[in-house]
Amino acid sequence: MIKLQNAKKIGPGYKFFKFLSDRYHDNLYYRRVEYTGVENIPENKPVLIGPNHQNALIDAMAILASKRSQAPVFLARSDIFSTDFLGNFFISLKILPVYRLRDGKDKLAKNEEIFDLSVEVLEENKVLVIFPEAEHTGYRSILTLKKGLMRVAYHTAEKNNFEIDLHIVPPGISYENYYKYRAKLLVNYGKPIRIVDYKEKYMENPQSALLILKKDLQEAIEGLAIHIKNKEHYETFENSRELYDFTVAAKENLNLKKLSDKFKCDKKIIAKFNNLVEQKPEKFTEYKIKITEYFSNLKKSKMKDYLFDNPISLTGNLVVSLLWLILSPLLITGFI
Repeated sequence: MIKLQNAKKIGPGYKFFKFLSDRYHDNLYYRRVEYTGVENIPENKPVLIGPNHQNALIDAMAILASKRSQAPVFLARSDIFSTDFLGNFFISLKILPVYRLRDGKDKLAKNEEIFDLSVEVLEENKVLVIFPEAEHTGYRSILTLKKGLMRVAYHTAEKNNFEIDLHIVPPGISYENYYKYRAKLLVNYGKPIRIVDYKEKYMENPQSALLILKKDLQEAIEGLAIHIKNKEHYETFENSRELYDFTVAAKENLNLKKLSDKFKCDKKIIAKFNNLVEQKPEKFTEYKIKITEYFSNLKKSKMKDYLFDNPISLTGNLVVSLLWLILSPLLITGFI
């Protein structure tokens, strides 16, 4: 039998797991990790964290390692709870199952107990983590949020007459590389959304209030993570982040060695290309053709774009300049 209530407990096994997980995550698995806005996670208050979801279990580890003093309860898909042994193991790690329609209609009723237990976690001034996209993708795009997190938030508030000071904290997780060992990771925490600020809207129209909160959380997460909304030209946007980052950093006086500055560069580049797609589609098409040709030539030559960013000698300058002329007619200085 799976003992769901144990998810609220912190046993010696969990403490040992968290100790190892935090240090492995920050010191071994990644070459460098930056956390910003961690101070936005309130202490001794009910906190509902809603991160973007792009890298399966690794996303949960990023949230877990962000603040070592917290011991959040996570909601995860139920298929990992395939046996009582595995179920109780994950429960001991403070993970609760969520059942979906694909798990069978007969199992959906089990979500009521999970729902009630989630409310209890918040009522005890603890931290609950729900991935509001409800699925993960290996792309730098935020999916349309599902309503689950919003329902938990409003149900908790309504049950407590909106006198509970529930904070919804939106993090944005941005990976340098989804699969590469010793890559870099940035986790941005935004300003908390206080559920009490939605009380009037909820009293007037609960369904409308749910959609408003969902929209506000969607926008918050999109601002805190790398979000390429244009699926048709996704590869062009991705390549542009690599191609123009050095140019933008120089213009904006940003240091690309700082992950938060690299993030700012990426957001500016993506915004620029979004503007081109919407207002100057012909110009965007020109850039797309040149960018595609450039990266195709790089691939054929087995070279990387960063080789052109910062040559360190006169000889290097001459070699890089020659290669640049051969590989691409694109003049990136005209882009910004």
